[in-house]
Amino acid sequence: MKAKITLIAIASGFLLFGCGTSQPTENALIGKWQSVFGGVTCYFLPNQSYLYSQPSPPLTIRGRYEVGSGNRLILIPEDKGRRAMQFALEGDVLNEIQSDGSIYTFKRANW
Repeated sequence: MKAKITLIAIASGFLLFGCGTSQPTENALIGKWQSVFGGVTCYFLPNQSYLYSQPSPPLTIRGRYEVGSGNRLILIPEDKGRRAMQFALEGDVLNEIQSDGSIYTFKRANW
């Protein structure tokens, strides 16, 4: 009986915390981010829009973003489809994990 209660407590904890909202992550993502290499700048705004800018070759992309389960960042550009990527956010460091395993690192910058 005690094992059954423990199992129910663990399952309940998983449901409460494992399926929680992504709002805290979205709030932490808001701001200006600059890549460590390459001069890429990303802005994540409170209204769930984003701006991606790189100097060479000149490129600017605007769109919306969503934070999905399992630390999935979903970018929805204005002009075409969706791009989902894995990410890790820790303080002022945002790591974008590519499908080939490479990692692009961004650091929070002043607005």
